[in-house]
Amino acid sequence: MSSIEIPVTKTRDYLAARWDETLKLVGSTGAPLSVFEEILTKYQEPWRYFHTLEHLRSGFEVLDRYLKAKTTGQIELAFWYHDFEYNPKSTDNENKSAQAASERVTKALQIPLTFAIEVGRLILATKHTTTPSTESAKVLVDMDLAILGEVPEVFDQYELNIRREYPEFRVPKEIFRETRREILKRMLRSPFYNTPEMRSSPYESRVRSNIEGSISKLS
Repeated sequence: MSSIEIPVTKTRDYLAARWDETLKLVGSTGAPLSVFEEILTKYQEPWRYFHTLEHLRSGFEVLDRYLKAKTTGQIELAFWYHDFEYNPKSTDNENKSAQAASERVTKALQIPLTFAIEVGRLILATKHTTTPSTESAKVLVDMDLAILGEVPEVFDQYELNIRREYPEFRVPKEIFRETRREILKRMLRSPFYNTPEMRSSPYESRVRSNIEGSISKLS
Protein backbone atom coordinates (compact mmCIF):
# COMPACT_ATOMS: atom_id res chain seq x y z
CA MET A 1 0.00 0.00 0.00
CA SER A 2 1.32 3.43 -0.86
CA SER A 3 2.14 6.24 1.55
CA ILE A 4 0.83 8.72 -1.04
CA GLU A 5 -2.43 10.27 0.08
CA ILE A 6 -5.33 9.16 -2.11
CA PRO A 7 -7.88 11.84 -3.08
CA VAL A 8 -11.12 11.56 -1.13
CA THR A 9 -13.14 11.40 -4.35
CA LYS A 10 -11.28 8.30 -5.51
CA THR A 11 -11.67 6.71 -2.10
CA ARG A 12 -15.40 7.44 -2.17
CA ASP A 13 -15.67 5.83 -5.61
CA TYR A 14 -13.80 2.77 -4.37
CA LEU A 15 -16.00 2.49 -1.28
CA ALA A 16 -19.21 2.94 -3.31
CA ALA A 17 -18.24 -0.02 -5.48
CA ARG A 18 -17.21 -1.96 -2.39
CA TRP A 19 -20.55 -1.24 -0.69
CA ASP A 20 -22.35 -2.72 -3.69
CA GLU A 21 -20.20 -5.85 -3.42
CA THR A 22 -21.00 -6.15 0.28
CA LEU A 23 -24.74 -5.85 -0.36
CA LYS A 24 -24.54 -8.60 -2.97
CA LEU A 25 -22.60 -10.77 -0.55
CA VAL A 26 -25.27 -10.44 2.15
CA GLY A 27 -28.16 -10.73 -0.31
CA SER A 28 -29.60 -7.30 0.42
CA THR A 29 -31.44 -5.72 -2.49
CA GLY A 30 -32.81 -2.24 -2.79
CA ALA A 31 -30.88 -0.91 0.22
CA PRO A 32 -31.43 2.85 0.55
CA LEU A 33 -28.50 5.01 -0.49
CA SER A 34 -28.89 6.92 2.77
CA VAL A 35 -27.36 3.99 4.68
CA PHE A 36 -24.12 4.21 2.73
CA GLU A 37 -24.10 8.02 2.87
CA GLU A 38 -24.52 7.89 6.65
CA ILE A 39 -21.44 5.68 6.93
CA LEU A 40 -19.43 8.09 4.79
CA THR A 41 -20.57 11.03 6.90
CA LYS A 42 -19.54 9.34 10.16
CA TYR A 43 -16.06 8.48 8.88
CA GLN A 44 -15.55 12.08 7.75
CA GLU A 45 -16.26 13.71 11.10
CA PRO A 46 -13.85 16.63 11.55
CA TRP A 47 -12.02 15.16 14.56
CA ARG A 48 -11.00 12.03 12.68
CA TYR A 49 -7.51 11.80 11.22
CA PHE A 50 -6.98 8.05 11.17
CA HIS A 51 -10.46 6.54 11.67
CA THR A 52 -11.50 7.80 8.27
CA LEU A 53 -12.65 6.66 4.84
CA GLU A 54 -9.06 5.78 4.04
CA HIS A 55 -8.98 3.37 7.00
CA LEU A 56 -12.01 1.63 5.52
CA ARG A 57 -10.39 1.47 2.11
CA SER A 58 -7.06 0.11 3.34
CA GLY A 59 -8.78 -2.55 5.44
CA PHE A 60 -10.77 -3.82 2.49
CA GLU A 61 -7.64 -3.80 0.33
CA VAL A 62 -5.88 -6.01 2.90
CA LEU A 63 -8.91 -8.29 2.94
CA ASP A 64 -8.82 -8.65 -0.85
CA ARG A 65 -5.08 -9.17 -0.99
CA TYR A 66 -4.61 -11.67 1.81
CA LEU A 67 -7.94 -12.85 3.21
CA LYS A 68 -10.41 -12.87 0.32
CA ALA A 69 -11.10 -16.58 0.62
CA LYS A 70 -12.28 -16.05 4.20
CA THR A 71 -14.57 -13.08 3.72
CA THR A 72 -18.25 -13.23 4.65
CA GLY A 73 -21.07 -10.73 4.60
CA GLN A 74 -20.94 -10.48 8.37
CA ILE A 75 -17.23 -9.65 8.34
CA GLU A 76 -17.67 -6.98 5.70
CA LEU A 77 -20.65 -5.31 7.38
CA ALA A 78 -18.81 -5.42 10.71
CA PHE A 79 -15.84 -3.64 9.15
CA TRP A 80 -18.06 -0.97 7.63
CA TYR A 81 -19.47 -0.21 11.06
CA HIS A 82 -16.61 -1.02 13.43
CA ASP A 83 -15.64 2.66 13.87
CA PHE A 84 -19.08 4.08 13.10
CA GLU A 85 -19.08 5.75 16.52
CA TYR A 86 -15.72 7.22 17.44
CA ASN A 87 -14.74 9.61 20.20
CA PRO A 88 -11.16 9.41 21.55
CA LYS A 89 -12.37 10.13 25.10
CA SER A 90 -15.07 7.46 25.08
CA THR A 91 -14.64 3.92 26.38
CA ASP A 92 -17.69 2.46 24.67
CA ASN A 93 -17.20 3.33 21.00
CA GLU A 94 -17.33 -0.32 19.98
CA ASN A 95 -20.52 -0.96 21.97
CA LYS A 96 -22.22 2.01 20.34
CA SER A 97 -20.97 1.00 16.89
CA ALA A 98 -22.20 -2.57 17.39
CA GLN A 99 -25.63 -1.32 18.42
CA ALA A 100 -25.83 1.05 15.45
CA ALA A 101 -24.83 -1.74 13.08
CA SER A 102 -27.38 -4.19 14.43
CA GLU A 103 -30.18 -1.65 14.11
CA ARG A 104 -29.33 -0.65 10.57
CA VAL A 105 -28.67 -4.17 9.34
CA THR A 106 -32.10 -5.34 10.44
CA LYS A 107 -34.16 -2.24 9.58
CA ALA A 108 -32.56 -0.61 6.55
CA LEU A 109 -30.92 -3.63 4.94
CA GLN A 110 -33.74 -6.00 5.93
CA ILE A 111 -31.39 -8.73 7.07
CA PRO A 112 -32.45 -11.26 9.76
CA LEU A 113 -31.87 -10.34 13.40
CA THR A 114 -29.62 -13.34 14.06
CA PHE A 115 -27.30 -12.15 11.28
CA ALA A 116 -27.30 -8.61 12.65
CA ILE A 117 -26.51 -9.78 16.18
CA GLU A 118 -23.43 -11.61 14.90
CA VAL A 119 -22.29 -8.46 13.08
CA GLY A 120 -22.51 -6.63 16.40
CA ARG A 121 -20.54 -9.34 18.19
CA LEU A 122 -17.79 -9.14 15.61
CA ILE A 123 -17.48 -5.39 16.10
CA LEU A 124 -16.90 -5.94 19.83
CA ALA A 125 -13.78 -7.95 18.89
CA THR A 126 -12.20 -4.69 17.69
CA LYS A 127 -11.88 -3.58 21.31
CA HIS A 128 -8.64 -5.61 21.11
CA THR A 129 -8.80 -6.55 24.80
CA THR A 130 -8.88 -10.32 24.19
CA THR A 131 -7.66 -12.73 21.52
CA PRO A 132 -10.40 -13.23 18.92
CA SER A 133 -12.01 -16.64 19.34
CA THR A 134 -13.74 -17.21 15.99
CA GLU A 135 -12.40 -17.33 12.45
CA SER A 136 -14.54 -14.36 11.44
CA ALA A 137 -13.30 -12.29 14.38
CA LYS A 138 -9.70 -13.16 13.53
CA VAL A 139 -10.14 -11.88 9.99
CA LEU A 140 -11.85 -8.68 11.14
CA VAL A 141 -9.23 -7.90 13.78
CA ASP A 142 -6.40 -8.50 11.31
CA MET A 143 -8.05 -6.09 8.87
CA ASP A 144 -8.37 -3.47 11.59
CA LEU A 145 -4.77 -3.83 12.81
CA ALA A 146 -3.09 -4.22 9.42
CA ILE A 147 -1.86 -0.62 9.66
CA LEU A 148 0.51 -1.62 12.48
CA GLY A 149 2.45 -3.82 10.09
CA GLU A 150 2.66 -1.29 7.29
CA VAL A 151 5.93 0.06 5.89
CA PRO A 152 7.57 2.51 8.33
CA GLU A 153 6.56 5.73 6.57
CA VAL A 154 2.89 4.68 6.47
CA PHE A 155 3.01 3.52 10.09
CA ASP A 156 4.61 6.81 11.18
CA GLN A 157 1.81 8.75 9.50
CA TYR A 158 -0.72 6.54 11.29
CA GLU A 159 0.87 7.33 14.66
CA LEU A 160 0.81 11.04 13.84
CA ASN A 161 -2.85 10.85 12.88
CA ILE A 162 -3.73 9.04 16.11
CA ARG A 163 -2.00 11.79 18.10
CA ARG A 164 -3.87 14.43 16.11
CA GLU A 165 -7.23 12.95 17.08
CA TYR A 166 -6.72 13.38 20.81
CA PRO A 167 -6.11 17.18 20.98
CA GLU A 168 -9.51 17.67 19.34
CA PHE A 169 -10.99 16.42 22.62
CA ARG A 170 -8.47 18.22 24.84
CA VAL A 171 -6.78 15.08 26.10
CA PRO A 172 -3.63 16.16 28.03
CA LYS A 173 -0.40 15.15 26.33
CA GLU A 174 0.88 13.07 29.24
CA ILE A 175 -2.39 11.15 29.53
CA PHE A 176 -2.29 10.44 25.82
CA ARG A 177 1.29 9.18 26.02
CA GLU A 178 0.59 6.91 29.00
CA THR A 179 -2.62 5.53 27.52
CA ARG A 180 -1.14 5.01 24.08
CA ARG A 181 1.97 3.35 25.48
CA GLU A 182 -0.12 0.84 27.44
CA ILE A 183 -2.27 0.06 24.39
CA LEU A 184 0.80 -0.63 22.27
CA LYS A 185 2.42 -2.76 24.97
CA ARG A 186 -0.67 -4.96 25.09
CA MET A 187 -0.33 -5.48 21.36
CA LEU A 188 3.20 -6.84 21.59
CA ARG A 189 2.41 -10.51 21.41
CA SER A 190 4.01 -13.10 19.17
CA PRO A 191 2.80 -13.82 16.62
CA PHE A 192 0.87 -10.59 16.28
CA TYR A 193 -1.74 -11.39 13.64
CA ASN A 194 -4.41 -14.03 14.07
CA THR A 195 -4.76 -15.55 10.60
CA PRO A 196 -2.05 -17.69 8.96
CA GLU A 197 -2.31 -15.54 5.84
CA MET A 198 -1.34 -12.38 7.71
CA ARG A 199 1.25 -14.17 9.82
CA SER A 200 3.06 -15.23 6.66
CA SER A 201 2.74 -11.78 5.08
CA PRO A 202 5.24 -8.89 5.24
CA TYR A 203 2.95 -7.24 7.78
CA GLU A 204 3.89 -9.74 10.50
CA SER A 205 7.61 -9.16 10.00
CA ARG A 206 7.24 -5.39 10.33
CA VAL A 207 4.76 -5.04 13.15
CA ARG A 208 7.03 -5.61 16.14
CA SER A 209 9.69 -3.11 15.09
CA ASN A 210 6.98 -0.54 14.32
CA ILE A 211 5.34 -0.89 17.73
CA GLU A 212 8.59 -1.02 19.70
CA GLY A 213 9.76 2.13 17.92
CA SER A 214 6.54 3.91 18.77
CA ILE A 215 6.72 2.89 22.44
CA SER A 216 10.27 4.20 22.58
CA LYS A 217 9.20 7.57 21.16
CA LEU A 218 6.31 7.82 23.62
CA SER A 219 8.70 7.17 26.50
